[in-house]
Amino acid sequence: MGTEAYAESIDRTMMYYGLPFIQEADFPFNNYLASLDTLSGNSVYEVITSWMENMPEGRWSNWMIGGPDTVRLTSRLGNEYVNIMNMLLLTLPGTPITYYGEEIGMANILPTNLNESYDTNTLLSKSPMQWDNSSNAGFSEGNHTWLPTNSDYHTVNVDVQKTHPGSTLKLYQDLSLLHANELLLSRGWFCNLRNDSHYVVYTRELDGIDRIFIVILNFGESTLLNLQEIIPGLPERVRIRLSTNSAYKGSVVDTSGIFLNKGDGLILEHNTKNLLHHQTAFRDRCFVSNKACYSSVLNILYSLC
Repeated sequence: MGTEAYAESIDRTMMYYGLPFIQEADFPFNNYLASLDTLSGNSVYEVITSWMENMPEGRWSNWMIGGPDTVRLTSRLGNEYVNIMNMLLLTLPGTPITYYGEEIGMANILPTNLNESYDTNTLLSKSPMQWDNSSNAGFSEGNHTWLPTNSDYHTVNVDVQKTHPGSTLKLYQDLSLLHANELLLSRGWFCNLRNDSHYVVYTRELDGIDRIFIVILNFGESTLLNLQEIIPGLPERVRIRLSTNSAYKGSVVDTSGIFLNKGDGLILEHNTKNLLHHQTAFRDRCFVSNKACYSSVLNILYSLC
């Protein structure tokens, strides 16, 4: 069970997990990413580490990039960050929570003609889900809806995006499928490798699985990243499992010079037995939600490891 309990500090928020002998919630909702008004590798990493370092041992984390009482991501930060934030959301340890419409990049409606006594600032992100380009964006067959549809619903809707291989929805579906099918993402360790004003780079790994995912997200301007300087022994070429640019999916990348534009993200797959959370150089930068290991012989997860 998740509880909506926003405290004035991260320490007080963590109280809603309860105590070892008093069960409160499975987790308090984590809206810290949804509260960011500017993005950088540093600011994103600070949110991640703040939660993971303060979360009681053995508890379960969660993440959200939007909600009913916050400005939608597209309106708050810009459309160029929608795909990279969805990639972040679905590659962090714990439960990803998606507010409806974030999977297609919906924006806030304009604060005009609402004629409501409610605080309009909390209504602008609650417009009808944009299913298609029919009347009321396919949300209702009525003459009108309580709140108006966004004016961009003719082009930003599920029906348009579901057949487009490079759409926000298609990437979200691919990320969701990867998260559901990969224990590295749903149960593995998170190890931060680098963060600066541009990038945040981290791995997802799990004891018992001899491969890792390397996630590279660029929130700054276009720049070149030498991944071999960060991960010792990394081969020159690594396969791209998923990319915010659909044309790169399944191809290989030169790890000595990875070029990403602003808002680009990559998930690389690398076979290795040298998991970073066992290495002294990275141990202080690795976190896990409810530690587990995998047995390939029995095809099970176990906690006594």
